[in-house]
Amino acid sequence: MGTLLNGSAAAAGSPDWPVAATQLAHRVRWDLGGSAELRVLSLSEFCAEAMRGARNYGLILGVDLIKAPPQECEEAVREAVARSSARLFIASARDRRVGAFWRGLTHLRGAGADDLEDAGPFGLRAWLGGWTEAAKVRGDIVSLWQRRTAEEAVYATLVLIDAMLSPLTSMQEQRPVPTQESIGRAVDKCQDEFRACFTSPRCLQSLACIANCELADQSCSYNCIVSYSSDAFTQFSLCALQKHNLLNSQIKRPTTPQVTPIEAFRGMPLTHDIAEDILVGHFDPASGQRFGWLVAAGSNPAYEQFALQYQLWYRGSKGTFWYHPTFLVSALDGQEIWRTRDYRVRRKDVPGLWDFSVVDNGIVSEERWHLLGVDENLEWLVLFYVGAARRAGLAYRGCLVLTKDGSVPKGSAAADGIAAAVARAGMQPWELEATSNPPVDPANPPPLISPETQPAAPLLLATA
Repeated sequence: MGTLLNGSAAAAGSPDWPVAATQLAHRVRWDLGGSAELRVLSLSEFCAEAMRGARNYGLILGVDLIKAPPQECEEAVREAVARSSARLFIASARDRRVGAFWRGLTHLRGAGADDLEDAGPFGLRAWLGGWTEAAKVRGDIVSLWQRRTAEEAVYATLVLIDAMLSPLTSMQEQRPVPTQESIGRAVDKCQDEFRACFTSPRCLQSLACIANCELADQSCSYNCIVSYSSDAFTQFSLCALQKHNLLNSQIKRPTTPQVTPIEAFRGMPLTHDIAEDILVGHFDPASGQRFGWLVAAGSNPAYEQFALQYQLWYRGSKGTFWYHPTFLVSALDGQEIWRTRDYRVRRKDVPGLWDFSVVDNGIVSEERWHLLGVDENLEWLVLFYVGAARRAGLAYRGCLVLTKDGSVPKGSAAADGIAAAVARAGMQPWELEATSNPPVDPANPPPLISPETQPAAPLLLATA
């Protein structure tokens, strides 16, 4: 059994800890696959259980516990925690400290807090003591939690459960292990691509950058890819990873949560055409509006780290439908670079449900998108997606709030509508991070397009 203890007051603008911790546990359960039971306890609840001596805990994660337990239950808590084979107590922000009582109870793979926090020069002390892996897990957990996003707190908790309690299929799949066969096949079939990449400084820069990203750190790895994008890297990825599965990745798109799109719009049943018109949104090139929506907030830090995410959906020739995002990357070498992608969009049987596919730097990503809610006057739109870059060993989810200008709508009606839409995916609005939408640099305008095959904003024209 995994147990999450919490003891901090909420940060400004955040939910109270019990609410946040309960939602965190709800999100973690999406990927447990029945491998573990997860419970959330306040300190007072844990004290009561400990005094009854009712439970043994396989793993305990304590977050922002500062004060020792009340004197009447201190010894019972100490004994209950000590019965757990793995226990970790961390602070959720760098300016906070774990209380001495809790710090003294830390124990991972035989190592205490002092050992885990001081691995020695080059990790030598941890290596000699046999707690290298535990020190790394502890460091990864702290780093992820202190990024202060809901998505990375969820991921950190899964990392801990996978490493210290029970291997999780969802986590193991994100650590593909190349085999001699998969490596040999890729090297044999992609000799020209290997040679071109290994003689290209920019391609090598991409590989070195990704190699320094810990875990399956999508925020880090995707920033490397978009920062040092090159044709040599794209061709290497397309041949070695995508076509010949160098990494021997078997990952699949997540099947949780089960999400149902909205069924009606403006009092009428939702149809495929209307759902696509909603995505087209505010597109009106004649008035200078060469995009349908701008991202105001999102839940996936791998993508929400980028500013000015212009969203364009449009109808192409022969009945095709396309998604063309344009976004600004603050590259690791200091440049401000615009990037674009081209996704093919295919309807599913249910209106408001689509499959998206894209070749991104040589890797195919496959995503399922859901229309969760939209204002009747198109003031806001909420979408949810689950996806996987199968040959790269990455699976992901995300929830987006879109508006015409990238500003979060004001007023209780909009807030309530957005919250209800986000809740359809089992999420809460405070799990989304605001996207940066600064003024556009006139010397570096976004490369927006105006497809002639797409009429201007059909739904807006209908209400004009």
